[in-house]
Amino acid sequence: MFSYVYKTASFNLSTVYHGERETQINTNEFESIPSSWSTNFKFNYQVSKNLSNQFSIKNLSDNQYASASQEGDLSDGVPARGREMMYSIKYVF
Repeated sequence: MFSYVYKTASFNLSTVYHGERETQINTNEFESIPSSWSTNFKFNYQVSKNLSNQFSIKNLSDNQYASASQEGDLSDGVPARGREMMYSIKYVF
């Protein structure tokens, strides 16, 4: 993780490792889901005492990966959403 703060702005860059895991296909069968890396970015700017905004990107490199299925009926796991971008504004009264 790398974070930097300068006056009223800050940003964060982080990398997360998801190790190899197994998902259950049926009662007696399991399938392996390969390991993967995910990189995330977040930028925050404090406009005033009461107002700030934030921009973030999850899965910056838009890698395709899967996570283990909770239902046990998807042999390849649940596909990831891909890259997600979010912008928010926060005002404190």
